[in-house]
Amino acid sequence: MSIYTQIKDAVSVKEAAERYGLSVTRHGMARCPFHEDHSPSLKLNEDYYYCFGCHASGDVIDFTAKLFELCNSCAAEKLAADFGIDPDSAEVSVPKPVIPENPNLAVFRNNEALCFQALSAYEWLLSDWMEECAPEIPGEFDPRYEHACHMLPTVKYLLDCLTVATFEERYAMVEELMEDDTIVELRKFARKELGKKYERIAKRESESERS
Repeated sequence: MSIYTQIKDAVSVKEAAERYGLSVTRHGMARCPFHEDHSPSLKLNEDYYYCFGCHASGDVIDFTAKLFELCNSCAAEKLAADFGIDPDSAEVSVPKPVIPENPNLAVFRNNEALCFQALSAYEWLLSDWMEECAPEIPGEFDPRYEHACHMLPTVKYLLDCLTVATFEERYAMVEELMEDDTIVELRKFARKELGKKYERIAKRESESERS
């Protein structure tokens, strides 16, 4: 479990908002701190928040980062400190299996590229769902939007690790991600969903041209 996951499991968005000075109604509404809000338009759920005024959204880490103008890793550190979460008790870094003396670098590079491509496509899809499926009516949330709020920080974390982590950490992460068919299936799923989106766009454009 990463520190990101540990924090999201331990701290709700509502708890963080109240800790950082927001007055929250019993229905989970508050005045949004991200725009001039004259009446409560910010909905605070357990796993994510959404503003019906400025459309700001995300999970507890996104909320803290935006509120204090921090990067996500700094926001996670702040939440851990403010809520008494010990980062050392979480598996912050990826597991480190024993690396062979002469690892097959060609296989590793190929698998690493596959992981990066699959996660990048998935991140693009989740970001699209965050925007396209954002709720317009209070209380009505698209499951795709909820899924994106939950998964996007984790996917970004994995991509960051694949980009800037040490060779040992990247090797360990790729080994773990490639243990089953998760990455292959994730790549297929993201491509399929994005393909549907492009088909809808092409259909709308075609209908617009005919009219």
